[in-house]
Amino acid sequence: QANNDMPMSKEWKQQPQNKSFMKLFGYITGANESGSKISMTVPVSTKVTTEEEDGGTVMKEEMGFYVPTEYQESTPTPKADQEVKVVTRPEMVAYVREFGGFAKDKDWEEQKEQLKQDLEGRDDFSQIDFDMYYRQGFDAPFKFWGRKNEVFF
Repeated sequence: QANNDMPMSKEWKQQPQNKSFMKLFGYITGANESGSKISMTVPVSTKVTTEEEDGGTVMKEEMGFYVPTEYQESTPTPKADQEVKVVTRPEMVAYVREFGGFAKDKDWEEQKEQLKQDLEGRDDFSQIDFDMYYRQGFDAPFKFWGRKNEVFF
């Protein structure tokens, strides 16, 4: 019923990706074991995987904020009831496609498929994991012009 054209519709907090954002935002604004206030970083990064489960394929999204340099060595521990965990991503080679606008699910999917097509001529194409990709947004929801998004494998 509600469209998702505007970033801050009244149902905004009920959308799954925004519930994830609010949990992470709570963590950086002091809802962690040490009560530390951590500055917001960009991009907001979402790991997207597809898994086979009973009854078909399920898409899973794991949203994350990057921890600023001053907290790299001693990242504040999330509270047990927060559904937030600290994850260190392994070093990786990334193939990235940048695009603008307010990205919706359809946009992410189209950009991911375009990036995959762009990579088809590579000698190592068969070694790239296309079952997992990342979505990265660099802008606040209230920024309307000059938005930056990335999709990468």
